[in-house]
Amino acid sequence: MMGPAVEKENKEIKHLQYPPQNEVQAAEYLGVAVQTLRNWRHLRKGPPYVKLSPGPRGRIVYLVEDLQNYLEQCRIDPDS
Repeated sequence: MMGPAVEKENKEIKHLQYPPQNEVQAAEYLGVAVQTLRNWRHLRKGPPYVKLSPGPRGRIVYLVEDLQNYLEQCRIDPDS
């Protein structure tokens, strides 16, 4: 079992390896249009995101681990 200090260090290392993606990069990663991501945010759908600045035009980024998790949740296994 890892202690809080080790977990924090692992998150920091992961953040450096996989920096947050802007909406253009996130849309490309998911294979959707930027407008689709914007629509999803408006509808409170899609992958989690981080709003870095306040207001309606605040900077939005996506964490790579959230994008990966979203893709895994959308996966459909036809054999099951």
